[in-house]
Amino acid sequence: MSVQTENLSNENLLAAMHKYLVVEINRRRYALNVSNVKEIITLPEITPIPDSAPFERGIIKLRDSIVRIVDTRKRLKQPTVEEEDKAVIEMLKKMKEEHLHWLEVLTEAIENDRPFTLEKDPTQCNFGKWYYSYRHTSKQVTSYLSQFDGPHKHFHSLADVIESCVVRCDKARAREMLDRIRKREVRDMIKLFDGFEKFMNSVNKEVGIIFARKDRTIGISVDRVTSITEIDPKYVEAPDTDEVSIKGVARIGDQVYVILDEDKITDMRIS
Repeated sequence: MSVQTENLSNENLLAAMHKYLVVEINRRRYALNVSNVKEIITLPEITPIPDSAPFERGIIKLRDSIVRIVDTRKRLKQPTVEEEDKAVIEMLKKMKEEHLHWLEVLTEAIENDRPFTLEKDPTQCNFGKWYYSYRHTSKQVTSYLSQFDGPHKHFHSLADVIESCVVRCDKARAREMLDRIRKREVRDMIKLFDGFEKFMNSVNKEVGIIFARKDRTIGISVDRVTSITEIDPKYVEAPDTDEVSIKGVARIGDQVYVILDEDKITDMRIS
């Protein structure tokens, strides 16, 4: 996608100055003036630069040019996409082990005629508390995670059913149901748990916003681009932060846009 602002009349140029590219960074809406944007790309592999600024990701090759990329999340002192994804992956690995342990405890309770004391409510186990409140920036990731819902709920619901079999002195039926859980729900959940990291690596692609300057071409990373909108300067307020990369905040109806300063966010001299 390219955004062209050359050869505009004064009237059209003024209109273009009020148009903003709306992007999403860490679930928050930001805006960049389109008059400064050269093009929008899916970020390719980035080559790190030794001894660069902490917020500089590295360089990419864009046709015949070498373009430096600034990590906007780091610039705004937020967790990077890589850090956020790694935390989710590690958490899911832990939740996988917790559910396997849950099944072991249920099995032992049945075999030894002991009460089962672990969480039966799928929304109240550690995974459930996270799962039913978590929202990822990627619709693809959200779609993948939605596949946990059915197996996870059914997994927990069977604890009461299996315990009722034991109360009726039907351990054979209880063991049969446990075996079914292992072959269905546990199999499906483990497949989802184990496949998540590979899935994340394949779909979680950031977007690069490329700016053309007189002396250089430089880019920034964002989670995704959502739209182009017009923001009248009368709606822009001073920011309530000392972050130099933020110009202001626009409030239009129920929409809030944090307006970024492209010059400062790409200035390697500003820490």
